[in-house]
Amino acid sequence: MDRSSQAVGPVAAQGEQHGINPLGFEGQAEADRTGVTVSSTQVRSSGAQLDAAAPLLADGTLRVVIDSAFPLAEAAKAHARAAEGHAQGKIVLTVA
Repeated sequence: MDRSSQAVGPVAAQGEQHGINPLGFEGQAEADRTGVTVSSTQVRSSGAQLDAAAPLLADGTLRVVIDSAFPLAEAAKAHARAAEGHAQGKIVLTVA
């Protein structure tokens, strides 16, 4: 079971879950059983969108939440952190 399907459990019956999930969703049976509506979308970046986002990032209007950062040499630790399923933001690999 993927993490997106695990997220159905905490959603109230008849609730909604919206995710950005390029890997798909495997929890549809559980969602149907509990009456949870699930929608998912894929995101593709484009130069125009990145150009529009740059000033918003620069002035603080848009912020990226960082859960943790690991040196590239510790990529296995970063993967383990992601596998825990409780990250509160992006997990970053740093390159010196």
